[in-house]
Amino acid sequence: NPLITPKAAGHLRDLKEHADAPKWNYTCGDRITREDLAALEDFRAQVFEPRRARQPGPPEAPVLRNLAGALPRVEWLRRRIGPRVNLERDWDALPTMTREDLARDMGWIVPDDMDLGRCFVYETSGTTGHEVLVPNSARGANAYKPLLELAMARHGVKPRFAEGACGSMLVCAQAFTIAYASVHAVWSNAGHAKVNLNISEWPRVSSPRRYIEHFQPLVLAGDPVSFAELLRQEIHARPQAMLSTAMQLPPVLKQKLEQHFRCPVIDTYSANETGLVAYACRKGSFHVL
Repeated sequence: NPLITPKAAGHLRDLKEHADAPKWNYTCGDRITREDLAALEDFRAQVFEPRRARQPGPPEAPVLRNLAGALPRVEWLRRRIGPRVNLERDWDALPTMTREDLARDMGWIVPDDMDLGRCFVYETSGTTGHEVLVPNSARGANAYKPLLELAMARHGVKPRFAEGACGSMLVCAQAFTIAYASVHAVWSNAGHAKVNLNISEWPRVSSPRRYIEHFQPLVLAGDPVSFAELLRQEIHARPQAMLSTAMQLPPVLKQKLEQHFRCPVIDTYSANETGLVAYACRKGSFHVL
């Protein structure tokens, strides 16, 4: 965490060393630099700009500019699109990337000028069980956060993240998964923890409840299985929003969660291959982010 402050470091130590903390088995940081932070603040401003309804035909100018800028830097684009294509005129005829391209042609997709020292890969099996290594950058991975902010804002929630406090917690309910604590520079160096609600990963049966209730994260993220486990363990946190991902959120579970935690429970659609795609509004309809 290049931008961590002494106050944030103290809070991170509290997250890691609390008497009811889980068995940490991983170390993870956001890798965000000041240059990344400035770029992501610009991205946040763009995300929150008023939008027009999407019309048929080519996308707006910023999207075309981004693609035009990537064309000379990415081998896959050079081979599949070529330099003479008029992106605006030929938009509907442009080839689209598939998951097979990620599995087969990874070297063609990573930009030529990518700093590989700051690049990382994420293993994902998707819905098919066919494992793919997905490349990303710290800036790309943290672009999730402004998009999540927009989804929460559409539900009337604007969390005030602050260093020295727990901003977010990702809860899982699996036989095994990685567990770590960190801070997020993009969210004012607020604390973050990824925890597994499997009781075998904690000092005591009561530890998940005591730990989560002690740190009171502003945002709880997870999937419907882990959220159902929060209810089963009778955990009484008071987040400002809950973000559900990975699988469809059943309406009955959403209702129970909102009654118990007294906050919006927002269904999201995302993939490791693409990042965050859409969120469900209060009426339950999905909207592209």
